[in-house]
Amino acid sequence: MSLLGESLNLKWHLQTLSVTCVALSYLSHELRHCIEVSNRYILLVQWRKLEDHTEGFRNSPQCQHWRKALHPFYDPFPTVEHYRLVEAGTA
Repeated sequence: MSLLGESLNLKWHLQTLSVTCVALSYLSHELRHCIEVSNRYILLVQWRKLEDHTEGFRNSPQCQHWRKALHPFYDPFPTVEHYRLVEAGTA
């Protein structure tokens, strides 16, 4: 599959899975494509609170569906890290 095809397939999976995660305090996600490295993406998922991801989502049937749908796109497997917003700005 081409990079564009993989990207579109990944976007479709993310949109589908985001709908199933709403009840688990999922707020939003962003998929960003790296400009310098064409086969690199970053996925940022926003949860209401940390435990909504680490306990609620990871112990849910939706997580198994997520893994099955998205793990084929990971090369290498990503490091999952959690961040809190320090500051946001607008133009």
